[in-house]
Amino acid sequence: MVIAVKPSGGDISVVSFDNVNWVTDIGNVVEARAVEGKRDKGTGGRRNRWCRNHVRGFCTTWTSTMSDAVGIPGIRYVVSSNFHILRRLLWTVALLGGMAAASYQVIDRATFFFSNPKSVNVVIENAEPMLFPAVTFCNTNRFRDVNGQLSTHPFGQFLAATYFHGGNGTGFTSTLGGANTTALYLEFAHQMEYGQMFIRGALGGKNITSADFRRVLTDAGVCFTFNSGLNTELRGQNFPGRAHGLYLFLNVEQYYYYYAYKFSGAGILVAVHDQTEIPDMDSMGIGIPPGRRAIVSVGKKMTSRKDGGCVEKQLKYFSKYTKSMCLRECVIDLLLQNCGCVEPYMTVSSEMRVCDPIEISVCVHGQSDKRRYVDMCDCPLPCSTVKFTTSVSYTLFPGNFYSWLLAEQFSTDEFTLPHDFYQENFVIIQMFFEELTVEHREQHSDYTFFALLCDIGGALGLWLGGSILTIVEILDHFTSTTVIPGSTSNQRG
Repeated sequence: MVIAVKPSGGDISVVSFDNVNWVTDIGNVVEARAVEGKRDKGTGGRRNRWCRNHVRGFCTTWTSTMSDAVGIPGIRYVVSSNFHILRRLLWTVALLGGMAAASYQVIDRATFFFSNPKSVNVVIENAEPMLFPAVTFCNTNRFRDVNGQLSTHPFGQFLAATYFHGGNGTGFTSTLGGANTTALYLEFAHQMEYGQMFIRGALGGKNITSADFRRVLTDAGVCFTFNSGLNTELRGQNFPGRAHGLYLFLNVEQYYYYYAYKFSGAGILVAVHDQTEIPDMDSMGIGIPPGRRAIVSVGKKMTSRKDGGCVEKQLKYFSKYTKSMCLRECVIDLLLQNCGCVEPYMTVSSEMRVCDPIEISVCVHGQSDKRRYVDMCDCPLPCSTVKFTTSVSYTLFPGNFYSWLLAEQFSTDEFTLPHDFYQENFVIIQMFFEELTVEHREQHSDYTFFALLCDIGGALGLWLGGSILTIVEILDHFTSTTVIPGSTSNQRG
C-alpha cells in the first residue's frame, strides 16, 4: 500500500505502508518538514521556497512525461531512472551527438538559404533571319570648326575659354545667357552626310545611305543611329558572318576638331543596343580610333529573372523600364532640383527647360560628381533585359604602303594630301552576327523555402529519428508543463 503525502510546498513525498517502519517514515517526513519550515522563516524565505519547489516540480514533470509526449527514439532511456546507469549514459551521448549533428546541418542549410543562391537555365534558340540591333555612332569630338565659323562665334569662344583655359564662362552672360543650347549643338556638330562623316556603307551587300541614320542627342553630344526603327524599316541579317553584316566607311574629320567637354581623343564611339533602349554612350560606347578597321562580332542575350529580386518600376518620363532609363530619370530630377534645367539630351518633355551653355558649365558639370553616386537612385534590376554582347578586334587601315598610294592618287596641283591623311581620319567598321542564335537566360532561386524545410526534416530524421513535427511536440510539451494549469496531471490521469 502506498500513500502520497502532499505538503503545502507542492512537492510529493511517497510513504509505503508495506514497510513495517512506515510510522517511522511518516515521523521522519514530518520532522523534515518542520526543520524546513523553521529554515524558511525569515525575510524572503517563503518566496525562495516557492521558487525552489516550482523549479523542482517543473524539472520532475518535464523529464517524467517527456518520453510519452515527444517521439524521439531513446529519450525514455535518458529520462527514466528504471534503466541501468551505463545504458542511460550511452543513450545520453548518442542523443547529444545526434542533436549536435542535426543542429550543425540545420544551421548550414539556413545560412545557405539566406545567402539567396541563384541558378541560371540557358537555352540557345536559332533565329533566321535575325533582326539587326540599333547601332549608334558618335564622333568623340562634339563640335567642329569649319572655315573658322565656330572659333569666331561666341559659343566657340566660350568653349575655348571654358574647356581649354579653365574659366567658368560667366563673362559670356551677355551673349550666351538664355541661348538655345540644343540649336548650338546641332549647328556645330559633325554631320552624318555624304562627303562629311559618311563615305559609304552597306548591310548584307546592299548599299545604305546617310538617310538611313537618325540624328539623336546623347550624353556624348550629337550622334546618329542606324536601324532605329523610327520612320525606317527594321533590317535584319539573313546569314551569319562578316560578309552579311554592316559595313561602314567613316571620316572622323579630325581636321575640324575643336574644344569640347570631356573628350580629347579622336575616333568614333559605337553603342549596340535594342531599338527600345536609349543609348548611354558613357556606359556602352566602344571606342574605335582612326586609321583602324574594326571587326565587331555581335551576340544577343535575353535574360528573365524569376527569383523575386527584380522590380518593374513605373517611370515618370519613359514608358519602358530599364536600369539605364531609370538612372537617367534620376539624374534629370537631380538637375531640375539643383539647377532648374537639364542638358539637351535629357529633354523628354517640352515643359523642361534646357540649360544655356553657361548654366551647363557652372551648374550641370558641377553636379557630375553627384551623378556617380548611383546609390542615390532607386533603380533595381529589371525582370527582363535584352543585351547585345560585342567582341572587337582591329587591323591597321590603310596600311603604310596603301596610305602613300592613296595620298598620291587623290592629291592635286593645288593641294597635296599628306601621306598619313587616311590613317588620321578614316575608319572602317564591320559589324555582324557570328551566329544567328539568341541566348535565353532564365534566373531563378536555387534554394527555396520548401527545400530548406525538407533538409531540416531530413536532418532531424537522420540524426534524431524525428521530423519537423517533433519540434511542435517539444513546444507543445513545454507549454503544457509551464503555461496550461493541470494539463500534465490530466495526461497522467
